[in-house]
Amino acid sequence: MKKRKEKKLFVLGGAIIGVAVIVTVVIGVFVSKRTVPRLPESNTPVIKEAPKMMRRLIDGIMVEPGKETPPLAGAMVENMIDAQPL
Repeated sequence: MKKRKEKKLFVLGGAIIGVAVIVTVVIGVFVSKRTVPRLPESNTPVIKEAPKMMRRLIDGIMVEPGKETPPLAGAMVENMIDAQPL
């Protein structure tokens, strides 16, 4: 008898939690749809054509065409013994 009562309470508790979750989701969807601002279609800005940009291969920064391969000069000094030729 005691097990039956515990099982009945367990099922009832699960049902209450299920209904609470569904109600919370429905209220959340309703509130989010009301609070999201909508822009009128007449006030939407017209996007002009974006300037042509190229990705610089050395660091990945977007730059104007013609500047994507700058003249590079550099020297690296490595003092680690494993980096020196044999």
